Amino acid sequence: MLAVLFPWATRKQLIGPHKDGRVTLQKIADMVALPVPYVQFVMSDEWDRVFDTMMGAERPRLPDKVHTLKADNSPIEIYSVPLGDNPYSYAKEIYRRKSEPAQQLISSFVIESEGKMRAISKMDILG
Repeated sequence: MLAVLFPWATRKQLIGPHKDGRVTLQKIADMVALPVPYVQFVMSDEWDRVFDTMMGAERPRLPDKVHTLKADNSPIEIYSVPLGDNPYSYAKEIYRRKSEPAQQLISSFVIESEGKMRAISKMDILG
């Protein structure tokens, strides 16, 4: 129930300012309308372990991203990959949907998945 009343995303936004001393537990308690002892628990390192145990594989995850890059490695566009889709296949599909002039601008891709970024040539994506 506590995970519903004090969502992970809210904690994630407040943990840095709280650890830096810019936001007090009382201020957070006022914002989320919960008693300070509950807020103190959610903001603790122990909550990370409890939340992981409760949520396991269901823990919210961010979508993978595909970046298209020019020859000088400057970005053209960044796409969010639908959850469950393969980012490499998605990059290939992005390329195929582009007009020929737009395809010529794309030199390489960056696949961003689970917090890691990997540069991939256009030829490797199309291969």
